Amino acid sequence: MTYSTNWYHEVDETDGNTIRIFDGTSEVPFILQPHWPDGTSWASKEEAENWAVATIAANNPNEPMEAGFSPSQPLVAKKTPQELAAMRLQATGLTVEDLKALLGL
Repeated sequence: MTYSTNWYHEVDETDGNTIRIFDGTSEVPFILQPHWPDGTSWASKEEAENWAVATIAANNPNEPMEAGFSPSQPLVAKKTPQELAAMRLQATGLTVEDLKALLGL
């Protein structure tokens, strides 16, 4: 999904401040977040709103921050492309040398 200024969110106070984020082209949310990603309940509608706004803003490639994982870190710095590549490599369990060997380099 690409960044769009048409994204918007709703916070449902009757459902524990569940967040729904929409891309502006569908009535079906593409993010449904009932609590912090770490499982902590939203403390307030305002806290949920702040997370939703940060999540939407983070999809702008020029935004350096993104919504955090827990109330203790509501905003975190985005990972650099190099950090993301290193994380993907680490997830495979392969080393750089393994990949070079697989690619015949």
